[in-house]
Amino acid sequence: MAQIEIKDLSFTYAGTDSPVLKNINLSFDEGDFVCICGATGCGKTTLLKMLKQSISPAGEKTGKVLINGKNSSEYSKREEAELVGYVSQNPDSQIVTDKVWHELAFCPESLGYKQNEIRNLVAKTAMWFGIENIYDRDTVNLSGGEKQLVNLASSVVIKPQVLLLDEPTAQLDPVASSNFIDTLVRLNRELSITVIIAEHNLEEVLGVCSKLVLLDGGMVIKKSEPGVAVTAAKDNKNLYSVMPSYVKAFLDLDCEGEPPLTLSEFRKTIVSCYKNDIQTVDHPAREIESEYTIEADKVYYRFSREGKDILSDASLKIRKGEIYTLMGLNGSGKSTLLSLLSGLKKPVSGKIRICRKEIKEYRNGELHRECLVSVPQDPTWIFSKETVEEELKGCSKGEEMISYDFKKIYSHHPYDISGGEKQLVVLAKALSKNPKVLLLDEPTKGLDYSSKCVIAKILKELSEEKITILTVTHDIEFACMVSDRCGLLFNGSVVTEDRPEKFFSGKFYSTSIAKASSGYYTDIVRSEDLVKICKQNGKR
Repeated sequence: MAQIEIKDLSFTYAGTDSPVLKNINLSFDEGDFVCICGATGCGKTTLLKMLKQSISPAGEKTGKVLINGKNSSEYSKREEAELVGYVSQNPDSQIVTDKVWHELAFCPESLGYKQNEIRNLVAKTAMWFGIENIYDRDTVNLSGGEKQLVNLASSVVIKPQVLLLDEPTAQLDPVASSNFIDTLVRLNRELSITVIIAEHNLEEVLGVCSKLVLLDGGMVIKKSEPGVAVTAAKDNKNLYSVMPSYVKAFLDLDCEGEPPLTLSEFRKTIVSCYKNDIQTVDHPAREIESEYTIEADKVYYRFSREGKDILSDASLKIRKGEIYTLMGLNGSGKSTLLSLLSGLKKPVSGKIRICRKEIKEYRNGELHRECLVSVPQDPTWIFSKETVEEELKGCSKGEEMISYDFKKIYSHHPYDISGGEKQLVVLAKALSKNPKVLLLDEPTKGLDYSSKCVIAKILKELSEEKITILTVTHDIEFACMVSDRCGLLFNGSVVTEDRPEKFFSGKFYSTSIAKASSGYYTDIVRSEDLVKICKQNGKR
Protein backbone atom coordinates (compact mmCIF):
# COMPACT_ATOMS: atom_id res chain seq x y z
CA MET A 1 0.00 0.00 0.00
CA ALA A 2 1.29 3.46 -0.93
CA GLN A 3 1.95 5.83 1.93
CA ILE A 4 0.19 8.72 0.14
CA GLU A 5 -2.58 8.33 -2.44
CA ILE A 6 -4.22 11.24 -4.24
CA LYS A 7 -7.36 10.13 -6.04
CA ASP A 8 -9.31 12.24 -8.56
CA LEU A 9 -8.44 15.42 -6.67
CA SER A 10 -9.78 18.72 -7.99
CA PHE A 11 -9.90 22.04 -6.18
CA THR A 12 -11.39 25.47 -6.83
CA TYR A 13 -10.70 28.43 -4.56
CA ALA A 14 -13.68 30.01 -2.81
CA GLY A 15 -15.26 32.77 -4.91
CA THR A 16 -13.68 31.58 -8.17
CA ASP A 17 -14.93 29.49 -11.08
CA SER A 18 -11.78 27.95 -12.54
CA PRO A 19 -10.24 24.94 -10.78
CA VAL A 20 -6.61 25.24 -9.72
CA LEU A 21 -6.20 21.47 -9.55
CA LYS A 22 -7.85 19.16 -12.08
CA ASN A 23 -8.33 15.43 -11.53
CA ILE A 24 -4.99 14.78 -9.82
CA ASN A 25 -4.04 11.12 -9.37
CA LEU A 26 -0.72 10.40 -7.67
CA SER A 27 0.77 7.92 -5.23
CA PHE A 28 3.98 8.02 -3.22
CA ASP A 29 5.72 5.32 -1.22
CA GLU A 30 7.40 5.59 2.15
CA GLY A 31 10.89 7.02 1.77
CA ASP A 32 10.27 8.69 -1.59
CA PHE A 33 11.98 12.00 -2.36
CA VAL A 34 9.44 13.74 -4.60
CA CYS A 35 9.90 17.02 -6.42
CA ILE A 36 6.83 18.79 -7.81
CA CYS A 37 7.71 21.36 -10.46
CA GLY A 38 5.92 23.57 -12.94
CA ALA A 39 5.42 27.16 -14.03
CA THR A 40 4.24 29.93 -11.70
CA GLY A 41 0.54 29.45 -10.86
CA CYS A 42 0.40 25.82 -12.05
CA GLY A 43 -0.95 24.63 -8.67
CA LYS A 44 2.20 23.36 -6.91
CA THR A 45 1.59 25.19 -3.64
CA THR A 46 -2.11 24.33 -3.63
CA LEU A 47 -1.40 20.63 -4.21
CA LEU A 48 1.14 20.62 -1.41
CA LYS A 49 -1.30 22.25 1.03
CA MET A 50 -4.01 19.71 0.17
CA LEU A 51 -1.78 17.05 1.78
CA LYS A 52 -2.05 18.75 5.19
CA GLN A 53 -5.62 19.48 6.22
CA SER A 54 -4.77 22.22 8.73
CA ILE A 55 -3.26 24.46 6.05
CA SER A 56 -5.58 23.58 3.16
CA PRO A 57 -7.16 26.70 1.60
CA ALA A 58 -10.89 27.36 1.56
CA GLY A 59 -12.76 26.25 -1.54
CA GLU A 60 -14.53 23.41 -3.30
CA LYS A 61 -12.70 20.10 -3.16
CA THR A 62 -13.54 16.81 -4.83
CA GLY A 63 -11.60 13.59 -4.64
CA LYS A 64 -9.55 12.11 -1.81
CA VAL A 65 -6.16 12.35 -0.15
CA LEU A 66 -5.23 9.17 1.70
CA ILE A 67 -2.29 8.89 4.09
CA ASN A 68 -1.51 5.35 5.24
CA GLY A 69 -4.85 4.29 3.80
CA LYS A 70 -6.88 6.80 5.84
CA ASN A 71 -8.57 9.94 4.52
CA SER A 72 -6.47 12.94 5.56
CA SER A 73 -9.60 14.78 6.79
CA GLU A 74 -10.22 12.02 9.35
CA TYR A 75 -6.98 12.65 11.26
CA SER A 76 -7.19 14.79 14.37
CA LYS A 77 -5.04 17.92 14.48
CA ARG A 78 -2.68 16.20 16.91
CA GLU A 79 -2.40 13.11 14.71
CA GLU A 80 -1.77 15.25 11.65
CA ALA A 81 0.91 17.31 13.43
CA GLU A 82 2.77 14.11 14.33
CA LEU A 83 2.28 12.64 10.86
CA VAL A 84 3.00 15.52 8.44
CA GLY A 85 5.56 18.34 8.82
CA TYR A 86 5.59 21.50 6.72
CA VAL A 87 8.19 24.14 5.78
CA SER A 88 7.16 27.29 3.90
CA GLN A 89 9.21 29.39 1.48
CA ASN A 90 9.40 32.40 3.81
CA PRO A 91 11.73 31.67 6.78
CA ASP A 92 10.25 34.48 8.88
CA SER A 93 6.62 33.41 8.48
CA GLN A 94 7.05 30.15 10.38
CA ILE A 95 9.11 31.24 13.38
CA VAL A 96 6.90 31.85 16.42
CA THR A 97 9.25 32.13 19.42
CA ASP A 98 12.19 34.28 20.49
CA LYS A 99 14.94 31.67 20.94
CA VAL A 100 16.19 28.81 18.78
CA TRP A 101 15.87 26.26 21.58
CA HIS A 102 12.30 27.38 22.23
CA GLU A 103 11.46 27.09 18.54
CA LEU A 104 12.58 23.46 18.61
CA ALA A 105 10.56 22.84 21.77
CA PHE A 106 7.40 24.62 20.60
CA CYS A 107 5.73 21.72 18.78
CA PRO A 108 6.22 19.02 21.44
CA GLU A 109 5.26 21.55 24.12
CA SER A 110 2.04 22.37 22.25
CA LEU A 111 1.24 18.65 21.99
CA GLY A 112 1.69 18.14 25.74
CA TYR A 113 4.88 16.10 25.75
CA LYS A 114 6.57 15.65 29.13
CA GLN A 115 9.48 17.95 29.98
CA ASN A 116 12.15 15.25 30.04
CA GLU A 117 10.91 13.96 26.67
CA ILE A 118 11.00 17.49 25.21
CA ARG A 119 14.57 18.04 26.42
CA ASN A 120 15.61 14.72 24.92
CA LEU A 121 14.00 15.47 21.54
CA VAL A 122 15.35 19.01 21.36
CA ALA A 123 18.90 18.04 22.31
CA LYS A 124 19.10 15.18 19.82
CA THR A 125 17.54 17.26 17.04
CA ALA A 126 19.96 20.16 17.63
CA MET A 127 22.90 17.75 17.53
CA TRP A 128 21.69 15.98 14.36
CA PHE A 129 21.26 19.31 12.54
CA GLY A 130 24.53 20.69 13.89
CA ILE A 131 22.94 23.86 15.32
CA GLU A 132 24.37 23.77 18.83
CA ASN A 133 26.31 26.95 18.02
CA ILE A 134 23.06 28.92 17.56
CA TYR A 135 21.01 27.03 20.17
CA ASP A 136 20.75 30.03 22.53
CA ARG A 137 20.53 32.73 19.84
CA ASP A 138 17.59 35.07 19.33
CA THR A 139 15.66 33.91 16.27
CA VAL A 140 15.30 37.49 15.04
CA ASN A 141 19.08 37.78 14.64
CA LEU A 142 19.54 34.64 12.56
CA SER A 143 20.44 34.78 8.88
CA GLY A 144 17.91 33.56 6.31
CA GLY A 145 19.72 30.25 5.93
CA GLU A 146 19.88 29.72 9.69
CA LYS A 147 16.18 30.54 10.07
CA GLN A 148 15.19 28.05 7.40
CA LEU A 149 17.38 25.36 8.97
CA VAL A 150 15.69 26.02 12.33
CA ASN A 151 12.28 25.82 10.61
CA LEU A 152 13.26 22.47 9.15
CA ALA A 153 14.56 21.18 12.48
CA SER A 154 11.43 22.29 14.34
CA SER A 155 9.24 20.60 11.70
CA VAL A 156 10.87 17.20 12.22
CA VAL A 157 11.64 17.34 15.93
CA ILE A 158 8.72 14.95 16.62
CA LYS A 159 9.74 12.73 13.69
CA PRO A 160 6.86 13.03 11.21
CA GLN A 161 6.51 10.37 8.52
CA VAL A 162 6.03 12.96 5.76
CA LEU A 163 7.70 16.33 5.23
CA LEU A 164 6.19 18.93 2.86
CA LEU A 165 8.29 21.88 1.66
CA ASP A 166 7.08 24.81 -0.45
CA GLU A 167 9.95 26.54 -2.28
CA PRO A 168 12.15 26.27 0.85
CA THR A 169 15.28 27.67 -0.83
CA ALA A 170 13.57 30.69 -2.43
CA GLN A 171 15.22 33.19 -0.06
CA LEU A 172 18.52 31.39 0.48
CA ASP A 173 21.88 32.21 -1.03
CA PRO A 174 23.48 29.49 -3.22
CA VAL A 175 25.64 28.13 -0.39
CA ALA A 176 22.78 27.97 2.14
CA SER A 177 20.50 26.48 -0.53
CA SER A 178 22.94 23.68 -1.31
CA ASN A 179 23.44 22.92 2.39
CA PHE A 180 19.67 22.89 2.96
CA ILE A 181 19.07 20.36 0.17
CA ASP A 182 21.93 18.21 1.51
CA THR A 183 20.17 18.15 4.88
CA LEU A 184 16.89 17.10 3.23
CA VAL A 185 18.70 14.22 1.54
CA ARG A 186 20.05 13.08 4.91
CA LEU A 187 16.57 13.26 6.46
CA ASN A 188 15.20 11.20 3.62
CA ARG A 189 17.92 8.57 3.45
CA GLU A 190 18.91 8.24 7.11
CA LEU A 191 15.52 8.69 8.80
CA SER A 192 13.27 7.37 5.98
CA ILE A 193 11.15 10.53 6.04
CA THR A 194 9.13 10.93 2.86
CA VAL A 195 10.05 14.30 1.35
CA ILE A 196 7.69 16.13 -1.02
CA ILE A 197 9.09 19.44 -2.20
CA ALA A 198 7.60 22.05 -4.56
CA GLU A 199 10.57 23.77 -6.16
CA HIS A 200 11.47 26.08 -9.05
CA ASN A 201 15.21 25.77 -8.67
CA LEU A 202 15.83 22.21 -9.83
CA GLU A 203 19.60 22.43 -10.10
CA GLU A 204 20.21 21.00 -6.62
CA VAL A 205 17.12 18.74 -6.48
CA LEU A 206 17.12 17.01 -9.87
CA GLY A 207 20.03 14.72 -9.08
CA VAL A 208 18.73 13.61 -5.67
CA CYS A 209 14.96 13.16 -6.04
CA SER A 210 13.53 9.70 -6.74
CA LYS A 211 10.37 10.97 -8.45
CA LEU A 212 9.68 14.11 -10.47
CA VAL A 213 6.09 15.35 -10.93
CA LEU A 214 5.51 17.76 -13.80
CA LEU A 215 2.49 19.99 -13.21
CA ASP A 216 0.97 22.28 -15.84
CA GLY A 217 -2.35 24.10 -15.71
CA GLY A 218 -3.38 22.22 -12.58
CA MET A 219 -2.89 18.81 -14.22
CA VAL A 220 -0.21 16.15 -13.86
CA ILE A 221 1.66 15.89 -17.15
CA LYS A 222 4.20 13.33 -16.02
CA LYS A 223 5.24 11.46 -12.89
CA SER A 224 8.30 9.27 -13.17
CA GLU A 225 12.00 8.97 -12.46
CA PRO A 226 13.74 12.34 -13.11
CA GLY A 227 15.50 11.32 -16.35
CA VAL A 228 12.28 10.18 -18.03
CA ALA A 229 10.30 13.20 -16.80
CA VAL A 230 12.92 15.69 -18.01
CA THR A 231 12.76 14.21 -21.50
CA ALA A 232 8.97 14.63 -21.46
CA ALA A 233 9.39 18.33 -20.66
CA LYS A 234 11.12 19.07 -23.96
CA ASP A 235 7.90 19.49 -25.94
CA ASN A 236 6.03 21.50 -23.31
CA LYS A 237 7.00 25.20 -23.24
CA ASN A 238 5.95 25.76 -19.61
CA LEU A 239 7.75 22.68 -18.31
CA TYR A 240 10.84 23.23 -20.47
CA SER A 241 11.14 26.71 -18.93
CA VAL A 242 11.52 25.37 -15.37
CA MET A 243 14.31 22.96 -16.21
CA PRO A 244 17.85 23.86 -15.03
CA SER A 245 19.87 25.85 -17.54
CA TYR A 246 22.25 22.96 -18.21
CA VAL A 247 19.31 20.67 -19.04
CA LYS A 248 17.90 23.28 -21.42
CA ALA A 249 21.31 23.62 -23.07
CA PHE A 250 21.47 19.83 -23.47
CA LEU A 251 18.01 19.73 -25.05
CA ASP A 252 18.75 22.73 -27.31
CA LEU A 253 21.89 21.03 -28.59
CA ASP A 254 19.94 17.83 -29.37
CA CYS A 255 22.59 15.76 -27.65
CA GLU A 256 22.19 12.00 -27.74
CA GLY A 257 21.23 9.97 -24.67
CA GLU A 258 19.25 10.83 -21.53
CA PRO A 259 19.44 14.40 -20.23
CA PRO A 260 22.01 14.98 -17.47
CA LEU A 261 20.71 15.20 -13.92
CA THR A 262 23.88 16.78 -12.49
CA LEU A 263 26.40 19.38 -13.62
CA SER A 264 29.21 16.83 -13.70
CA GLU A 265 27.23 14.66 -16.14
CA PHE A 266 26.56 17.69 -18.33
CA ARG A 267 30.22 18.75 -18.39
CA LYS A 268 31.27 15.27 -19.48
CA THR A 269 28.80 15.49 -22.36
CA ILE A 270 30.11 18.88 -23.53
CA VAL A 271 33.79 17.95 -23.28
CA SER A 272 33.33 14.60 -25.02
CA CYS A 273 31.03 15.85 -27.79
CA TYR A 274 32.22 19.38 -28.70
CA LYS A 275 35.54 20.94 -29.68
CA ASN A 276 36.95 24.03 -27.96
CA ASP A 277 38.98 25.69 -30.70
CA ILE A 278 36.84 28.83 -30.24
CA GLN A 279 37.06 29.84 -26.58
CA THR A 280 34.40 32.53 -26.12
CA VAL A 281 31.67 34.65 -27.72
CA ASP A 282 31.25 38.43 -27.91
CA HIS A 283 29.45 40.18 -25.05
CA PRO A 284 28.69 43.72 -26.26
CA ALA A 285 28.18 46.24 -23.45
CA ARG A 286 25.18 48.57 -23.38
CA GLU A 287 25.81 52.31 -23.43
CA ILE A 288 24.91 53.96 -20.13
CA GLU A 289 24.95 57.62 -19.12
CA SER A 290 27.80 58.85 -16.94
CA GLU A 291 25.54 60.62 -14.42
CA TYR A 292 25.17 58.80 -11.09
CA THR A 293 21.66 58.37 -9.64
CA ILE A 294 22.56 56.28 -6.57
CA GLU A 295 25.66 57.09 -4.52
CA ALA A 296 26.69 55.62 -1.19
CA ASP A 297 30.02 56.87 0.16
CA LYS A 298 31.80 55.11 3.06
CA VAL A 299 28.57 54.09 4.79
CA TYR A 300 28.62 52.46 8.22
CA TYR A 301 25.63 50.89 9.95
CA ARG A 302 24.97 48.76 13.04
CA PHE A 303 21.74 47.68 14.68
CA SER A 304 22.73 48.91 18.14
CA ARG A 305 25.34 51.25 19.56
CA GLU A 306 27.32 48.39 21.09
CA GLY A 307 26.71 46.00 18.19
CA LYS A 308 28.96 44.89 15.38
CA ASP A 309 29.04 46.90 12.16
CA ILE A 310 26.73 45.32 9.59
CA LEU A 311 28.06 47.70 6.94
CA SER A 312 31.56 49.16 7.17
CA ASP A 313 33.06 51.55 4.65
CA ALA A 314 30.43 50.45 2.11
CA SER A 315 30.53 52.48 -1.11
CA LEU A 316 28.40 52.13 -4.20
CA LYS A 317 27.79 54.18 -7.36
CA ILE A 318 25.07 53.36 -9.90
CA ARG A 319 24.54 55.31 -13.11
CA LYS A 320 21.31 56.67 -14.51
CA GLY A 321 19.49 53.93 -16.41
CA GLU A 322 21.82 51.18 -15.17
CA ILE A 323 20.64 47.80 -13.88
CA TYR A 324 22.90 46.89 -10.98
CA THR A 325 22.58 43.64 -9.02
CA LEU A 326 23.98 43.28 -5.51
CA MET A 327 24.90 39.73 -4.49
CA GLY A 328 26.09 38.22 -1.22
CA LEU A 329 25.38 35.55 1.37
CA ASN A 330 22.42 35.61 3.75
CA GLY A 331 23.12 38.09 6.53
CA SER A 332 25.78 40.00 4.58
CA GLY A 333 23.83 43.27 4.80
CA LYS A 334 22.27 43.53 1.34
CA SER A 335 18.73 44.28 2.54
CA THR A 336 20.13 46.63 5.16
CA LEU A 337 21.93 48.64 2.47
CA LEU A 338 18.70 48.72 0.47
CA SER A 339 16.87 50.10 3.52
CA LEU A 340 19.50 52.83 3.88
CA LEU A 341 19.22 53.79 0.22
CA SER A 342 15.43 53.98 0.49
CA GLY A 343 15.61 56.19 3.58
CA LEU A 344 14.01 53.64 5.91
CA LYS A 345 17.18 53.48 8.01
CA LYS A 346 19.83 56.10 8.74
CA PRO A 347 23.55 55.33 8.52
CA VAL A 348 25.83 55.74 11.53
CA SER A 349 28.17 57.62 9.22
CA GLY A 350 28.76 58.17 5.54
CA LYS A 351 26.75 59.91 2.82
CA ILE A 352 23.94 58.72 0.57
CA ARG A 353 22.73 60.61 -2.49
CA ILE A 354 19.67 59.74 -4.55
CA CYS A 355 19.15 61.61 -7.83
CA ARG A 356 22.14 63.87 -6.97
CA LYS A 357 20.56 65.02 -3.70
CA GLU A 358 21.58 63.91 -0.20
CA ILE A 359 18.94 61.61 1.19
CA LYS A 360 18.65 63.57 4.44
CA GLU A 361 17.52 66.62 2.46
CA TYR A 362 14.32 64.93 1.27
CA ARG A 363 11.33 65.98 3.39
CA ASN A 364 7.73 64.87 4.00
CA GLY A 365 7.79 61.74 1.87
CA GLU A 366 9.23 63.61 -1.12
CA LEU A 367 11.75 60.84 -1.82
CA HIS A 368 9.12 58.12 -2.23
CA ARG A 369 6.50 60.36 -3.78
CA GLU A 370 8.62 61.84 -6.57
CA CYS A 371 11.74 59.74 -6.99
CA LEU A 372 12.11 56.26 -5.56
CA VAL A 373 10.05 53.09 -5.11
CA SER A 374 11.30 50.24 -2.96
CA VAL A 375 9.80 46.75 -3.22
CA PRO A 376 10.32 44.49 -0.13
CA GLN A 377 11.19 40.82 -0.44
CA ASP A 378 8.01 39.78 1.39
CA PRO A 379 5.05 40.95 -0.75
CA THR A 380 2.56 40.38 2.06
CA TRP A 381 3.97 43.42 3.87
CA ILE A 382 2.13 45.72 1.48
CA PHE A 383 -1.05 43.70 0.93
CA SER A 384 -4.06 45.26 2.66
CA LYS A 385 -7.07 44.31 0.52
CA GLU A 386 -9.32 41.27 0.34
CA THR A 387 -8.77 40.49 -3.35
CA VAL A 388 -6.05 40.87 -5.96
CA GLU A 389 -8.38 43.06 -8.00
CA GLU A 390 -8.65 45.53 -5.12
CA GLU A 391 -4.87 45.49 -4.64
CA LEU A 392 -4.37 46.39 -8.31
CA LYS A 393 -7.01 49.10 -8.48
CA GLY A 394 -5.45 52.08 -10.28
CA CYS A 395 -2.44 49.99 -11.36
CA SER A 396 -3.42 49.32 -14.96
CA LYS A 397 -0.10 50.70 -16.26
CA GLY A 398 1.85 48.23 -14.15
CA GLU A 399 -0.38 45.35 -15.25
CA GLU A 400 0.16 46.20 -18.91
CA MET A 401 3.93 46.40 -18.49
CA ILE A 402 4.15 42.98 -16.88
CA SER A 403 2.03 41.23 -19.52
CA TYR A 404 0.65 38.63 -17.08
CA ASP A 405 -3.00 37.59 -17.04
CA PHE A 406 -3.85 39.05 -13.63
CA LYS A 407 -7.58 38.71 -14.31
CA LYS A 408 -7.47 34.98 -13.63
CA ILE A 409 -6.48 35.72 -10.02
CA TYR A 410 -8.52 38.92 -9.52
CA SER A 411 -11.02 37.21 -7.19
CA HIS A 412 -8.34 35.48 -5.08
CA HIS A 413 -7.19 36.77 -1.72
CA PRO A 414 -3.58 38.04 -2.13
CA TYR A 415 -2.41 35.51 0.46
CA ASP A 416 -3.90 32.60 -1.52
CA ILE A 417 -1.99 33.13 -4.77
CA SER A 418 1.40 31.53 -5.44
CA GLY A 419 4.64 33.14 -4.29
CA GLY A 420 5.51 34.07 -7.86
CA GLU A 421 2.12 35.67 -8.45
CA LYS A 422 2.54 37.72 -5.27
CA GLN A 423 5.81 39.09 -6.64
CA LEU A 424 4.16 40.05 -9.92
CA VAL A 425 1.29 41.84 -8.17
CA VAL A 426 3.69 43.87 -6.03
CA LEU A 427 5.82 44.81 -9.04
CA ALA A 428 2.72 45.95 -10.94
CA LYS A 429 1.83 48.23 -8.03
CA ALA A 430 5.37 49.64 -7.92
CA LEU A 431 5.61 50.35 -11.65
CA SER A 432 2.35 52.30 -11.59
CA LYS A 433 4.12 55.00 -9.51
CA ASN A 434 6.48 56.01 -12.35
CA PRO A 435 9.70 55.78 -10.30
CA LYS A 436 13.04 57.30 -11.31
CA VAL A 437 14.82 54.81 -9.06
CA LEU A 438 13.57 51.27 -8.43
CA LEU A 439 14.93 49.18 -5.56
CA LEU A 440 14.00 45.50 -5.65
CA ASP A 441 14.69 43.03 -2.84
CA GLU A 442 14.59 39.44 -4.14
CA PRO A 443 12.27 40.27 -7.10
CA THR A 444 12.30 36.72 -8.52
CA LYS A 445 11.55 34.82 -5.32
CA GLY A 446 9.12 32.05 -6.23
CA LEU A 447 9.16 32.80 -9.97
CA ASP A 448 9.74 30.27 -12.74
CA TYR A 449 12.12 30.91 -15.63
CA SER A 450 9.45 32.30 -17.96
CA SER A 451 8.29 34.78 -15.32
CA LYS A 452 11.89 35.78 -14.67
CA CYS A 453 12.29 36.46 -18.38
CA VAL A 454 9.20 38.67 -18.22
CA ILE A 455 10.64 40.58 -15.23
CA ALA A 456 14.02 40.90 -16.97
CA LYS A 457 12.37 42.26 -20.12
CA ILE A 458 10.40 44.81 -18.06
CA LEU A 459 13.50 45.96 -16.18
CA LYS A 460 15.48 46.35 -19.39
CA GLU A 461 12.69 48.42 -20.92
CA LEU A 462 12.61 50.59 -17.79
CA SER A 463 16.37 51.07 -17.96
CA GLU A 464 16.05 52.26 -21.56
CA GLU A 465 13.71 54.94 -20.19
CA LYS A 466 16.60 56.02 -17.90
CA ILE A 467 15.13 54.48 -14.76
CA THR A 468 17.90 53.33 -12.42
CA ILE A 469 17.39 49.84 -11.02
CA LEU A 470 19.11 48.20 -8.08
CA THR A 471 18.22 44.58 -7.35
CA VAL A 472 19.29 42.53 -4.37
CA THR A 473 19.04 38.83 -5.08
CA HIS A 474 20.44 35.35 -4.53
CA ASP A 475 19.24 34.34 -7.97
CA ILE A 476 22.47 34.03 -9.93
CA GLU A 477 20.78 33.04 -13.19
CA PHE A 478 18.51 36.10 -13.07
CA ALA A 479 21.37 38.43 -12.16
CA CYS A 480 23.32 37.12 -15.13
CA MET A 481 20.29 37.57 -17.38
CA VAL A 482 19.40 41.18 -16.52
CA SER A 483 22.39 43.05 -15.07
CA ASP A 484 24.69 45.64 -16.59
CA ARG A 485 26.94 45.23 -13.55
CA CYS A 486 27.02 42.99 -10.49
CA GLY A 487 28.59 43.67 -7.13
CA LEU A 488 29.48 41.40 -4.21
CA LEU A 489 28.81 42.54 -0.64
CA PHE A 490 31.19 40.78 1.71
CA ASN A 491 32.30 41.57 5.25
CA GLY A 492 30.37 44.83 5.28
CA SER A 493 31.44 46.39 2.00
CA VAL A 494 31.25 45.95 -1.77
CA VAL A 495 34.49 44.11 -2.53
CA THR A 496 34.17 43.56 -6.29
CA GLU A 497 32.12 44.76 -9.27
CA ASP A 498 32.07 43.66 -12.90
CA ARG A 499 29.95 42.80 -15.90
CA PRO A 500 28.10 39.47 -15.51
CA GLU A 501 30.38 37.63 -17.96
CA LYS A 502 33.39 38.34 -15.75
CA PHE A 503 31.64 38.43 -12.37
CA PHE A 504 30.19 34.91 -12.73
CA SER A 505 33.05 33.28 -14.61
CA GLY A 506 34.88 30.43 -12.88
CA LYS A 507 33.65 27.70 -10.56
CA PHE A 508 32.83 29.59 -7.36
CA TYR A 509 29.70 31.70 -6.88
CA SER A 510 28.82 31.33 -10.53
CA THR A 511 26.08 30.07 -12.82
CA SER A 512 25.66 26.37 -13.50
CA ILE A 513 26.73 26.95 -17.10
CA ALA A 514 29.91 28.71 -15.94
CA LYS A 515 30.70 25.84 -13.58
CA ALA A 516 30.17 23.27 -16.31
CA SER A 517 32.23 25.09 -18.94
CA SER A 518 35.00 26.58 -16.76
CA GLY A 519 38.45 25.58 -17.98
CA TYR A 520 37.04 24.43 -21.32
CA TYR A 521 35.48 27.68 -22.54
CA THR A 522 36.10 31.25 -21.31
CA ASP A 523 33.52 33.64 -19.83
CA ILE A 524 30.54 31.47 -20.85
CA VAL A 525 27.92 32.00 -18.16
CA ARG A 526 24.55 31.76 -19.96
CA SER A 527 22.82 28.76 -21.51
CA GLU A 528 22.32 30.48 -24.87
CA ASP A 529 26.02 31.42 -25.03
CA LEU A 530 27.07 27.83 -24.38
CA VAL A 531 24.75 26.53 -27.10
CA LYS A 532 26.16 29.16 -29.48
CA ILE A 533 29.81 28.36 -28.83
CA CYS A 534 29.25 24.61 -29.00
CA LYS A 535 27.62 25.00 -32.41
CA GLN A 536 30.44 27.30 -33.57
CA ASN A 537 33.05 24.74 -32.55
CA GLY A 538 31.15 21.77 -33.92
CA LYS A 539 31.13 18.17 -32.75
CA ARG A 540 34.21 16.04 -32.39
